[in-house]
Amino acid sequence: MSLFAPRSSGSKRTFWLASLVFLGGFVVFAKLTNTNPPTNSVQTSPDSSELKTRVYKSTPDAAAQKIAAISLSTYGRSWKLSALQHISPDEARLTFRVPVIVFTDILTVSITRKNDEEIEVNIESHSQVGKGDFGENRRHAWQILGELDRLFA
Repeated sequence: MSLFAPRSSGSKRTFWLASLVFLGGFVVFAKLTNTNPPTNSVQTSPDSSELKTRVYKSTPDAAAQKIAAISLSTYGRSWKLSALQHISPDEARLTFRVPVIVFTDILTVSITRKNDEEIEVNIESHSQVGKGDFGENRRHAWQILGELDRLFA
């Protein structure tokens, strides 16, 4: 029997039936994914039970300097501070580039003066590519929040 011999009608029918089942499964998967789309970013908020906005005793400038000096890594690759902005005497923002295997996520730390003694710190982490991140951004946020809690304890 040759590779190029015509196939029987039974194997053609099996091929088309398998193709139809595969296509139907793909459509169902796409529909389910679209109704509950994955997220590729996380951020802290005052009312969050998991990623709560932090309040520390410090000034925005002193906190920004401490945060800029921390050294974190993911999968053995170091986070890189890409921007440190002193927006006003009451506000600062730090942006880190966080390597994730072949991609890079962006993590932003926003520091705002709450009163004379306290600052409020919010974190936002997002992926630059794709719709889902498999929990990486949440891990980044937890990693830096843990370090901040240690620094400002």
